[in-house]
Amino acid sequence: MVNKHTLANGNGVAHQNGNSHKHHGHGHGHLDTVHQKNDVDNELRLDRTDEEFLENHVMHAKNDKYTFETLTQTANYLRKHVPFTPKIGIICGSGLGAYWDKGSLADSVENKIEIPYEKIPHFPRSTVKGHVGELVFGYLSNVPVVCMRGRFHYYEGYPLWKCAMPVRVMKLLGVEHLIVTNAAGGLNSNYKVGDIMLVRDHINLMGFAGNNPLQGPNDERFGPRLPRTLPRTLV
Repeated sequence: MVNKHTLANGNGVAHQNGNSHKHHGHGHGHLDTVHQKNDVDNELRLDRTDEEFLENHVMHAKNDKYTFETLTQTANYLRKHVPFTPKIGIICGSGLGAYWDKGSLADSVENKIEIPYEKIPHFPRSTVKGHVGELVFGYLSNVPVVCMRGRFHYYEGYPLWKCAMPVRVMKLLGVEHLIVTNAAGGLNSNYKVGDIMLVRDHINLMGFAGNNPLQGPNDERFGPRLPRTLPRTLV
């Protein structure tokens, strides 16, 4: 299973300085399939109503089912457009993947290949306004990575297994480590906006109501249903 490291920035957005990721990238240029975002596209996203987002995005993928075979098709499509194997997957939380933040983590990726979610077979769609909705492949400090620029939430109407689908695709692509980030509030008065918090443990309150991303039949090709967790001494 993918090793999971969860980070959250305290009580606000952690802004990454683009200069902090300067390095000599690999020589993979943009492919013809690279999707270039522009201000017009982004303005259209912000101008859409909630009803339009629901109709055009959630309903398109809400009731879809996926199997190992369908996700293999998704991974094979991405391999055709990405000439390297990403080793680290990053789910960009608020502020780390926003199109308006030119110093964001996703923007710091070098030799970027950007593939919109709507072009990826069987992939969900972003509905949260401001989430770009694309996978960004490239290099950070010479390490091949893939960033989710826009993620999926249970409150958007997606079932949890659909929210977890991109992580399974990353695993099929060869990702070995997963970094999950989000913006969060901090109760500690010593925390400041932009501080980094490492989540060592959590209580899954939704699980008390039977909501779990592991629901449904388990395909052992994805790994065991209940993966072994890391010992607390290693966290």
